[in-house]
Amino acid sequence: MKLVRLATDNNGVFASAFQNDMTIAPQSQMALLNLTFQTEYIVLSVNDTNNKITFKSNSLVTATQADGVLNQLNYSRVDYNDFFNDLEYNLNASIADDDGQNCMSSQWFIRNNSDRKTLEFRYAPFMNPLNMLSPFTGKWEAMIYDQTLINVSTTTSPAPQRTTITKQEFVGATADTTCAMTTWTKMSKGNGMLLIRPRISVTNGSGIQDNGFGIGLSKQNLRNPDIYNTGDVIPEDARNFEIRYNRPAETYKYLDGGAIEKDSNVTPVLVNGGTLTEHDIVYFKTLKGKVEGGVLQYVSAGYIDLTTGNNWTQTGTGTQETYSTDDLGDIATYKRSQVGTPALEQWWEAVGTTNWNIYNTKPVVGTPIDATAVYATNVLTITSTGGGATAIFTATGTPTVVAPSALRNVLFSVAFKPGDDLYPYLYLRGATGDITVDMFNYSFDPWINQTYSDIVGVDADGSERDWQATGLDYEGNPSNAWENSVLSVHTGSDIFFGTGSNAFPLSFPGQWQETKTMELTLHSDIWKFLGFTDVGIGNIKKTLTIGINPTPPVVTQCWSWYIGDKEVLPSNSDNYLVESMSLPLDSFDASAISYPANNSIYLNPGTDKRGRRKNILMTIPINDNSNGLVEYEASTPIFIDINNAEEINAKNLNFRVLNKNFDSITQSGDTAIMTILIKKPNE
Repeated sequence: MKLVRLATDNNGVFASAFQNDMTIAPQSQMALLNLTFQTEYIVLSVNDTNNKITFKSNSLVTATQADGVLNQLNYSRVDYNDFFNDLEYNLNASIADDDGQNCMSSQWFIRNNSDRKTLEFRYAPFMNPLNMLSPFTGKWEAMIYDQTLINVSTTTSPAPQRTTITKQEFVGATADTTCAMTTWTKMSKGNGMLLIRPRISVTNGSGIQDNGFGIGLSKQNLRNPDIYNTGDVIPEDARNFEIRYNRPAETYKYLDGGAIEKDSNVTPVLVNGGTLTEHDIVYFKTLKGKVEGGVLQYVSAGYIDLTTGNNWTQTGTGTQETYSTDDLGDIATYKRSQVGTPALEQWWEAVGTTNWNIYNTKPVVGTPIDATAVYATNVLTITSTGGGATAIFTATGTPTVVAPSALRNVLFSVAFKPGDDLYPYLYLRGATGDITVDMFNYSFDPWINQTYSDIVGVDADGSERDWQATGLDYEGNPSNAWENSVLSVHTGSDIFFGTGSNAFPLSFPGQWQETKTMELTLHSDIWKFLGFTDVGIGNIKKTLTIGINPTPPVVTQCWSWYIGDKEVLPSNSDNYLVESMSLPLDSFDASAISYPANNSIYLNPGTDKRGRRKNILMTIPINDNSNGLVEYEASTPIFIDINNAEEINAKNLNFRVLNKNFDSITQSGDTAIMTILIKKPNE
């Protein structure tokens, strides 16, 4: 019998190289005598088998479904709370974007309810932060500003209400951010939007950056006096996402998460005079875990509808191509597909009435342009970038012109991080006659009641009232802030007719007043970790209803929630594996790991686990392991057959310690020590 002692500091991987050959007789056996190691104890392993999220806010509408993907990480007892940030982030990333549907302007939030986790989905009211009504204190404003510097005026007649923002009379132009309004009311991080419109803009002739305004989102709470005080310059590191307008003939500038302001190369179309509903609108959009910033602009001449010219035939080759509105990505107007196989695919972006940018891959903001095209009387002329080859295509049909509409000029689209918050801010630079803005509205984080005790007040006994932005008031009565706080946006068809009407998906109050069935699909590993019991195995769909006042007995409001059956108590037990990496062992495994179907035999795919031979030397069950220290000693070593028909001269014996999911461990503490025994047949 041979005794072999091995050691490692390499995350449970034991690699050895002996100077002398070790002769292993045919049909020998091997056993683990003892093993000591310390690891970061894994309480949840997120991998490619359990990290998918699917959410559908309205089970009857396919377009309200989207997916999220959790980060593939192992969480220990030390850092498992980070998982909830990642889950919340990716729940929000799984909210779809479908015009007029109940996914618009909404958010997910995870919190504790009597020691149990709740996953809450809630409508996020798209509100005017300067003209709102509280059920207790009447009109109030969510933005804080110096009223001696900024004038906010709301007209109620003629309808619709309009809130305009400009500097007070006799307050001069400034080239900084001192004339600002800030808030402690966060913007929705799920599906949210922020809009503002330059209503009046007159060039002041100064020639410097003191003529317009800036609108942005800060990751820092600018109501924190340690960060910012009204009248100060907004700290540069707090201006995270920003779009700045100066004067009509100058391009928009922006910040996309960095410290350097960038030029958009987008010139305003209409910011003064003319038809008000055709003015540019500056916007921010939260979706898929990203902040998108841009400008909605009215295209008075429309653009060519390339689909009405199908099929298009290339001069000289006869190749035919078609255009569609399928699978467009973030910025494309049409997708071009070659008829036949192989099929060339390109994405075309309208940049004018007859001009196009062309991309060889599905484009996102910042994708390099591969070619351009110009249309003239049934003919498209395509030119590669850099003045390369040209191609000419002639339409079969007679292309029509898309009616005058809006273009969504995306300036940037940048991911924010799990746990990041987004606080809107606005600053004015131009004097009172230089710049006036209106239509300032954004999607509130709908859990504002958690920090708004100063607005809703307290009861006689001193307890705080909870004014829910959407849902129930503090006495349990239906209270929908939507109804009394968004009139300046949604009353009157003229507000979004034109610039915003067909370029920017919007939500409408009617959707909130209807009972919907929503569907959330998570893997059973995730449901169980969150404290849900009896959830089955695999990807599990759970449904709930949501709506302002569904028919009894269902009693939910503008939010709905999944609540765990028990407290989240991370397990402190595990089952580790010792696997041979150099010698074959006669051992088998049929676990929850989804092995490839080939070389596997199983009877019932719905319940049985796939199995195959694995070189497992020993499994080590561990209970009540709070410090990650594993000390295993075999009272009676269990010998496993080595599949060697012939004698082996071994110079290397390699093993590794894995967790129950066959993932590598993260070793900590002192050097890991392993002792194995090898014996001959009948020894």
